[in-house]
Formats: sequence, C-alpha cells, structure tokens
Amino acid sequence: MTSAPILLHHARVPAALDPALQARWLAALPAAQAARVERMHRVSDRAASLLGIALLLDCARTAGLDAPSSRSLVFPGQGKPAWSSGPDFSISHCAGRVGCALAPAETRLGLDIEQRGAATDAALRLVTSSGERSLYAASGLTADDLWTAKEAVLKAAGMAAAQAGEVSLAVDTATLRGRLYFLSRLHVAADSSCTLAATHPAGVTVAEVDAGPLLEGVD
Repeated sequence: MTSAPILLHHARVPAALDPALQARWLAALPAAQAARVERMHRVSDRAASLLGIALLLDCARTAGLDAPSSRSLVFPGQGKPAWSSGPDFSISHCAGRVGCALAPAETRLGLDIEQRGAATDAALRLVTSSGERSLYAASGLTADDLWTAKEAVLKAAGMAAAQAGEVSLAVDTATLRGRLYFLSRLHVAADSSCTLAATHPAGVTVAEVDAGPLLEGVD
C-alpha cells in the first residue's frame, strides 16, 4: 500500500450559480475549457464542471500541495483532464453530486459516480461478460457497481467507453491491456454508486465538503 492515501472530496451541486462568480471561474480557466463550460446549456452542468475543479483545488490543499494554476491544467477535447506538473486526478459528477479523487505520486486513478438504478440490463450486456455479471450478483454487488467499476478503470487508463469490453473485472481488481487496477467502492450518497480504480493499492480518505465556500474561493 502506498504511504499517502488517495483523497476523495465530494459535494452537492448548488441549485444556482451567481453570474459574477461564474465569470470569475471562467476567467481562471484555460480559454478552451472556459468556452466548453460556457456552451453548456444547463446551469447545473456548468456548476458541476466548475465545482469539480474547486474540489481538485481543495484536495491539493489537503494534500499539502500548491494549488494548480490554470496554466498547469490540461482539458483535452476528448480524454482525461490532467495536472501537468502534479499528480493524477479524476472528476465525476452525477445526480447532483460531484467528486474529485487525487492520487499519490506515481498512481493513476479513475473515479466514477452514477445514480442508483441507472445501469440497465440491456446496457450492461453490451460492455460486460456473463461471467462478470454472475460474479457481481453472487458477491452482492449491483448492476450499478458493475457499471461504475468498468467506467472507473477506463478513466484511470484514459480510454473511451468504446473500450469497455476490454476491461476484465474481478470483485476487487480489474485488468486492462495487461495492467492491474485495484477497485474501491465508496459511499458518497445513498442514491449513488461510486467506484474508484487505481494502479496501486492505497487507502482512500473520503470527505464531504460544502460547495459554497469552495466556489467562493476562486481567485
């Protein structure tokens, strides 16, 4: 187990976002990412995107790291966001909640949060094997746990959903293209399934935080 824990901070998305506060956040982001956020039609989606970055900054402070500057954050049009001079992180949001996981050095990770009941049998058959479905059912895990495990591994690897069939799941581990990932199922809300996949075994410290002060703290 690595010496430092993985940090997972999560918060409920605010119902409204002050336009002036949104403008301050957009000004602090790389231009391309700011434009993507501005194009989001729903206020809740814009708020969730900005809150995810605020949670990353909060995780960095908790880990004793200098908060990433806008110039050090990379948001590719497709693929996983990255902190160019810092550790790996993963952001997920669903059902009005956002989470950000920050890895120890040299660990890659992926986080996926989904609403309970969202994974349908038809969708699962497209991306899972009958053996995986039977294993998870026998272990008392749900279809949502199976779905979030696949997604978390893909996020850790920086791969798209189209490669989900390449992820081979056990209960506590998974493999993808010869690489082993360790799975942690975490509680963030009663109505959500949350799985974290990491390339090294590590403890996970989970903290729920208040979105308001985090969003107000933008420079």
